[in-house]
Amino acid sequence: MPSTLPIPVDDAPFADPVRIAAVHGFLDGPVEVLVSRADRLVVRVGEVVVKADPRPAAFATELTANSRLAAAGIPVQRVYAASATAPSYLVLSWIAGTALSATSPPAAQRDAGALLRRLHSLPAGPPFRSHPTYLGYLAEWLDEELTWWTSSGRDRAVRAPAVRDWFRRLGPVLAERQTTLTLLDGRPEHFIVSGGRLAGLIDPADAAPGDPLMDLAVMETNDPGLLAGVLAGYDPDRTERRALAEVLPFYTLLRRLTSIRWNTENNADLALARRFQAQVDAEVIRSCGAASMVGGGP
Repeated sequence: MPSTLPIPVDDAPFADPVRIAAVHGFLDGPVEVLVSRADRLVVRVGEVVVKADPRPAAFATELTANSRLAAAGIPVQRVYAASATAPSYLVLSWIAGTALSATSPPAAQRDAGALLRRLHSLPAGPPFRSHPTYLGYLAEWLDEELTWWTSSGRDRAVRAPAVRDWFRRLGPVLAERQTTLTLLDGRPEHFIVSGGRLAGLIDPADAAPGDPLMDLAVMETNDPGLLAGVLAGYDPDRTERRALAEVLPFYTLLRRLTSIRWNTENNADLALARRFQAQVDAEVIRSCGAASMVGGGP
C-alpha cells in the first residue's frame, strides 16, 4: 500500500514526493527513492517520477529540453506537473525498463543510434555555455579540468602540457565541426530499454548546442562495448567516421577527466574514478607520446 507520509530521507528533507504525487492525482503504486542528496531528490511513486530541488526554477532547462525533444518526435517522459516555486519539482511519467548497455539487444542499440541521429538533426548554435564559439567553450572546459588536475597533484600522470598541446593540434578540426543540439550528458543509463527495443530517453536537462560526436564520446566513455551497436543505428558517413577517429579519443579523455573530478570531489564512485584515471593515463601515452609521462611536474 503506498505511503502518504513524508519519506524519511535524511539528506533531502525539503520535499515529500509522495504528497506531491498525490496532489496531482497519483495515489497508487510502489515508492522507490532513486536519488537522495541535499540538493536533489528523485523518487518513483507508482507510474510517475517526482523530482524535487530546494532551489526555485531548478528544472527550467529540463522542461525546455523535454518540450523541444517531444516536439521533434523523440520519446521522452511526459510532464504531468511542474512548479518553479521553491522547492521546485517535476512530476514525470515513469518509463519502465532497463538501462541501455553493450548487453542490450542489438535492435535497442541501433534504436539509440537512430534517436541520436534524429536529435542531431535539430539545429542549435551559439552561445555555448556563454561562449560565442564552440572552440572557446572547449578550451575553457579543458583548462578547468587540467587546473584541477595540477592543483590536486595528479598531473604527474596526466601531464597537462601534453594534453594542452594535443588540444592545440586538434584545434583546426574542432573549429570546423558543425554544431547541433546535443544531449551533452546522454549516458547509456538515460536510454531505457524494454521488450528488446528502446522505450524512451530520460534526464535531458543538459541538452545544449555542441558537437554531435560528443554524445558518441559519452557512450564510449561509459560503456566502450556499446558504441559499435549505437553506430550501426547512427549510420555515420565516411566523413563522419574520419572525424570520429580524430576527435573521439580527445573527447573521451575530456569526459573521463570530468568524471574523475566529479566523483572525487563528491566522494561518489571512487572505483570508477580510479578506472578512468588508468584509462586517461593510457590514452595520454598513446595520443601524446610516452615522453609526456616523464617527470613529476607540468
